[in-house]
Amino acid sequence: MQFNFSEDNWAQVWNTSLVLGDTATCPILLSSPCIALLMSAPLVNNVSEWYLGAYIQREVFSGLTVGGSPDARLDGSRKLYLNRLQIFTYPTICEYSLKANCRAYGGGVQLL
Repeated sequence: MQFNFSEDNWAQVWNTSLVLGDTATCPILLSSPCIALLMSAPLVNNVSEWYLGAYIQREVFSGLTVGGSPDARLDGSRKLYLNRLQIFTYPTICEYSLKANCRAYGGGVQLL
């Protein structure tokens, strides 16, 4: 799979504020195999170290249940660091929701 990285190909689709312990789910179903995320925290200014801001989980609802178990999910979580623009790629292209589980003392998450 080839991506064309150009400023014109990106647009913000979600912006939310989180505090420690919050969990937020993007209200838009996504289908892009490549997303960019930024979690900013104004209280953490030292960019020479990476601070864990949140765990990001892509959830794909498969519709598969066995013996009354909950719906199967496709992916585990990834680490989102504070004040660092990160690009995540996914090998499987399908509709999914994105969930952020905050581990920092506050900040905003932007999804591009």
